[in-house]
Amino acid sequence: MRTLPELRSFLADRAPVEAVKALAKEDPLDILMRVDRWMRARCFLLDHQALVRRSWAHIVAAGPTIPPDPPGDPESFDEWIADRIESAGDGLIEEDKQAERNGDPVEEPLEPRMEFLASVLHFRRDQLRTVLVAVNRLPTGERHVFMHCLLLGKGFGRYGLEMGIDGVQARRLLERAVDRLSDAVGDL
Repeated sequence: MRTLPELRSFLADRAPVEAVKALAKEDPLDILMRVDRWMRARCFLLDHQALVRRSWAHIVAAGPTIPPDPPGDPESFDEWIADRIESAGDGLIEEDKQAERNGDPVEEPLEPRMEFLASVLHFRRDQLRTVLVAVNRLPTGERHVFMHCLLLGKGFGRYGLEMGIDGVQARRLLERAVDRLSDAVGDL
């Protein structure tokens, strides 16, 4: 499937639950790849599989909003799918914020993203949700350098070359990110 008319037809022929199952079984929309790309570009700490499942659900739920005579170009299709992934990601981020506001405990076993924060940055279990929400609240540039340089261990020079900034700017972005996280969580 590469156009909105094809997707509209696919969704019109199936009940919502069956449509989600069909999308999950064969991934005809390349949602796994699109979510990977979205997560690399946005650098949010989200559960990948939850975002994939939520994206499928958002696509199926928004299917009736596809106009009867939608544009047939691949760009419109890609944009429509990207909007559903963005909406799904926004929903997951908001759920994390709500869980933090509610003081919900972090469940065992730890989700991979929580385990990552605990093992790489050595946060205590009671800090993990706050850190997660604080990282996802960082401005895009700070979140990006935080993920790549601090969590993934990429050097400032290499990161700067890849992003078109110098290593000093990358270091400053990371310092601002750490300052913001310290304000949210306490000393890092």
